[in-house]
Amino acid sequence: WMSTIILFGGTFLLLISFVSLPVAQFFSPALDYIANVMVTVSNQLFLLMPGVYLDRLTIWSVIFSMILIILCYYYPTYRLTGTFLVIGITCITFVYLSNRQMIVAIDVGQGDATLIVNGFDAFLVDSGGFVGDRSIAQSTIIPVLNYYGIDSLRALVITHHDLDHIGGLGAIFNRGLEAIYSPFQLNLNHHIRVVSSVNLLGPNFSLSMISPQLLGDDLNSNNQSLLVTISFESVKFMITGDMDHTVELAFIRQEMITDVDVLKLGHHGSRFSTSDELLKQTSPIFIWNSAGSGNQFSHPHPDVIERIGHYQIPYLSTHKDGAIQFLINDRFIRIRSFLTNKTFLCSE
Repeated sequence: WMSTIILFGGTFLLLISFVSLPVAQFFSPALDYIANVMVTVSNQLFLLMPGVYLDRLTIWSVIFSMILIILCYYYPTYRLTGTFLVIGITCITFVYLSNRQMIVAIDVGQGDATLIVNGFDAFLVDSGGFVGDRSIAQSTIIPVLNYYGIDSLRALVITHHDLDHIGGLGAIFNRGLEAIYSPFQLNLNHHIRVVSSVNLLGPNFSLSMISPQLLGDDLNSNNQSLLVTISFESVKFMITGDMDHTVELAFIRQEMITDVDVLKLGHHGSRFSTSDELLKQTSPIFIWNSAGSGNQFSHPHPDVIERIGHYQIPYLSTHKDGAIQFLINDRFIRIRSFLTNKTFLCSE
């Protein structure tokens, strides 16, 4: 609120200065004082809570609780009621955060980045690429983590090492990261845990990664992508990275792919991925895609859109709809696109 006063107050005084400079100079020390108070308080809060990020609900809970505490100070007769309200707000916020389950397809242009949240644990699958010489993680992924109050990640899963999937590794690593998983090792100045088959577990949650190397084929970079499955109790998501239909079929023959509720299009919607066989095997009730607006590859390809349409599966894509949020509640999935504000309610 102080910054709002400074912004509009400063603009107003700037206009006043064209009419009467002495009047503007007379009131300007008041804005200076508010700015100094704001900076001082912000610095002290940062010293008390370095690196702590709060989501929007928590921020509003803290603000409302502070207002109640101030009111209770000036109106002692309401102190008991105010205390119970503050405790209640704190408990509700804690319960919400501890039970929060969602997936966010972050809009990183022609690349991939998928945020997974299970209670107080957060995971990221892929980290986007670059815009010019700047990692898109700095301008897009980190702000998304801030928005949801995530100050560290339990794991970063790199499906494969193409630049549009691994470009934000440095920015994510500096943010706070327990482990990095990948199908193979590269000299990236970061310790990477090479995956053949790994299953990360949490309360009513699992994140599994299977490497195509288990299939024993000589694979190109895209076909070395990890097969990633995310399960929230009875709701299941699947990410196939950039693998094409040949590896999809190999996984199906090995019975490593089963039904899922939500499927991400392979290779940003390439016509060589997300085959008919994969759609039949997984039987998804919803599909999403991550691609850049006006990309040179024409992703998602019309052939893929036609396949999806044949099975009458609703879908959203970041290149048109922006970031896509999947909120998991019991057996329901509430889906919302941030740019076009499209909403879906799916049940398993």
